[in-house]
Amino acid sequence: MTEVEVRRVEGSTFLAKGPSNHWVVLDAKPEDGGQDGGARPMELMLMAMGGCSGIDIELILRKMRLKLSDFRIHLKGERADGDPRVYTKIHAEYHFWGRDLPREKLERAVKLSGEKYCSVSNMLNKVAAVTTEVILHPED
Repeated sequence: MTEVEVRRVEGSTFLAKGPSNHWVVLDAKPEDGGQDGGARPMELMLMAMGGCSGIDIELILRKMRLKLSDFRIHLKGERADGDPRVYTKIHAEYHFWGRDLPREKLERAVKLSGEKYCSVSNMLNKVAAVTTEVILHPED
């Protein structure tokens, strides 16, 4: 079981801490009672998916002995119009930089993360259509 603590600081500004013992600031827009001093909870959902998947892919590619010079994930989420405004579509672009990177291995790593290892992706996939794209940026 994982436990987290969420503390109200002021208005709609909160601090959250989990077993890793790191504080995260969550906040709302000023018009919603926040101070605009932290990430919105729904942003954190996409960040969590990117972080979870990124860690998986990094480990998988290390086992495949692939060397990257850079790796970035861009996520775009579309939300429902009415409440609750859950994500209905999420698209993740996986950008890889390096020499002689085999696309098929990169695509396999992304697929393994999304379908098997990343708990966040698998959870979000139950409420949203999650799509992925691998983009190679060869180095000169």
